[in-house]
Amino acid sequence: MILRYAIAWLPFIIIGTVLVFKGYKFISSIRLKLAINSLGENLTNEKVENFIKLVKRTSITNHPTEWNRLRAGFQMVNQSPNISSDLKRQLMNVLMSKGLNLGNIRILENEEERKNHKEQKIRESGEEGEREVQYSLKWLPSDTYKVLHNVRIPHHIERQEFDHIVLSPYAIFHLETKSHGGESGGKITISKDGDWSLTHVENTYGIENPLQQVNRHDRVLKDYIAKEFPDIKIPVEGVVVIANKKTTIEGLENTPLVVQKVDRLNHYIENYNKEMRADDISIELLYNQLSKFTAQNEKAV
Repeated sequence: MILRYAIAWLPFIIIGTVLVFKGYKFISSIRLKLAINSLGENLTNEKVENFIKLVKRTSITNHPTEWNRLRAGFQMVNQSPNISSDLKRQLMNVLMSKGLNLGNIRILENEEERKNHKEQKIRESGEEGEREVQYSLKWLPSDTYKVLHNVRIPHHIERQEFDHIVLSPYAIFHLETKSHGGESGGKITISKDGDWSLTHVENTYGIENPLQQVNRHDRVLKDYIAKEFPDIKIPVEGVVVIANKKTTIEGLENTPLVVQKVDRLNHYIENYNKEMRADDISIELLYNQLSKFTAQNEKAV
């Protein structure tokens, strides 16, 4: 009897199951559609997180309309400047695990990440430039030239940080390193008005004129020497060093600054005017004092 009832009801059970399954897929499809549509309204990381959770637990209908809708949703998220690249990558992986072919896709950084990435590249380029100059300076004759790096000299107006200082009996050089141009290099142009610009990858834009920075350093170093070592009477010379060997310079006649490429720096220093001379003991004492202001010794001052 029971078996007869079960057999009789079996078609209805099967039909009911199919209808429930189709209804579930229909509702899931509607939910996905609504979720994708809502992504375009004030897109936030929280919205994308919720969307990723929804996609994970939803069975995707194998239909071009559904796939295209999901691709459009992903593109919307990927192109948004407000969404973190980590969430974009998570969404991409979830969609691909569901069988969606996104093609050769590149995850786009958001505005903050692009800014941080740019600042990081600038820092890395600056550090690489300082290493280039530091390497060059170590080939100066050590019996004549004494070299310091990352020197922070106090001053009553404001402490100043020097990339490099080279001391000799003939002159004291403070060097400001610039690493413009990136991996491919560029062209620095100094206009007749003294404005600096950089041409890089067919784009030209203004860059900071280092004149004021060098002048500040010049004053701080001269004030320090005049106060602590008044008997030293040799030139104090500021030099802007272009550390990127692939970057060229035009318009040097339009600036009062001394600008040298790193591969010409040692030649310039070693061939500087030697008419004036300080005694070696004074230079040694100055070197010892300035050494206290280097990064590794600063805490001990």
